[in-house]
Amino acid sequence: MNWAMEPIYLTDNNLTIKPLIEDEINSIAKALVDPDGFFAINWNIKDHLNIVDMLKKQLNAYQNLKNYPFVYYVNDEVAGISRFLNIDATHKCLEIGGTWIAPKWRRTFINTKVKYILLKYCFEKLNTERVEFRVNEKNFQSQMAVLRIGAIFEAKLRNRTIPPLTQPAAMHCYSVIRSEWAKTKERLEQLMQNKSVQTEFLPYHFSSQNLNIEIYKLSDSVELYNLAVKNQSHIRGSFPTCGNFTSPQDAMSFIARKAHDAAAGRDFFYSIKLINTSKQIGHIHLKNLNWQIGSADIGYFIDESYWRKGFAFEAISKAITVLKNKGIHRLTLRTLDDNFASQALALKLEFTKESFSPQSFIDGFGKIRDTITFSKIIQN
Repeated sequence: MNWAMEPIYLTDNNLTIKPLIEDEINSIAKALVDPDGFFAINWNIKDHLNIVDMLKKQLNAYQNLKNYPFVYYVNDEVAGISRFLNIDATHKCLEIGGTWIAPKWRRTFINTKVKYILLKYCFEKLNTERVEFRVNEKNFQSQMAVLRIGAIFEAKLRNRTIPPLTQPAAMHCYSVIRSEWAKTKERLEQLMQNKSVQTEFLPYHFSSQNLNIEIYKLSDSVELYNLAVKNQSHIRGSFPTCGNFTSPQDAMSFIARKAHDAAAGRDFFYSIKLINTSKQIGHIHLKNLNWQIGSADIGYFIDESYWRKGFAFEAISKAITVLKNKGIHRLTLRTLDDNFASQALALKLEFTKESFSPQSFIDGFGKIRDTITFSKIIQN
């Protein structure tokens, strides 16, 4: 048997990971059925018999030393499947992919714990140098799950796969390498203990007297879409992408892109919610972070119903404190030349007018606009 193809039997309390075997294929397939799930829709899977065919193909590939499929159980109940793919014994690299969690076990501890067990096996038993994950560009839930465990986004592989009934799809490529395993292991252990994971960049959540400010999650997509539609005439001027959403799916795609930027430490896109009602009233965007020179740009938006109530001042003031605590000392805030309210707010926040830039911004209506840039040096 080749490297990484030896049968594995891994257990952790009531969770067991073991090889896929033919006698169990039918019961596994029945546990995985989900007509509305991502795999079912994109791979034309209509019932458990389609899944049986898929699993038989995986088992045949294993017998031909092309990949290694396995199943995980909670006690005696099927919780999901996954595989080792693209196994490279020479360079000690492999991919963990084909993960399909049974409907009952989604959004539970299962995915985090399984990834922990498998990664630990790869790095501490197989002495793997690199573990890779590839996720369909439209599978936002899986992208968030991979980012959550601390894998690094590396590239978008264009036209990498052609599922049935769809156009060629890109795959997002992520990895964990040996030198990162200790940090990733600690992160996974924190997640399994329901502890907040500390980021080396900006926090994913902070609050002020009246506001909760937290990184957008996929579950916020409908609310973000509705907020953008309600304020479209205003938001299209300053935030063209949000202003031109045509569906909640557009908002979800946007949130997923921003989550990748946050994981890389570049841009952080936060929702602004009232503490007393949890109502989303806007967003704040801390972007173009340059950690070497300690600079960042700030953008923000407040629902028109909540203008002139001090919420923008409160949110930005708190964000400035967060940035200062992370070593950022130069801030830039840009407004349209006719956005006098934002210009007045910048001055109230003790920003200094720095420059006027003619024809420097294209708004959501396709019009080229003049902008004014304000800057602020944060004193230590």
